Amino acid sequence: MTTIHILIEQGEPMMPDNNKLALDRTILANDRTYQAWIRTGLALLTSSQL
Repeated sequence: MTTIHILIEQGEPMMPDNNKLALDRTILANDRTYQAWIRTGLALLTSSQL
């Protein structure tokens, strides 16, 4: 039996937890910010502006 069937039989809602979604968005935003800093640093190093 799949997880979806178990959730339906137990009467639990199948909607994702909002706190989990917010945490996922925060983690992804932090990753994008980190990658932007790395790109900026590499650009400065390659253009000899540092």
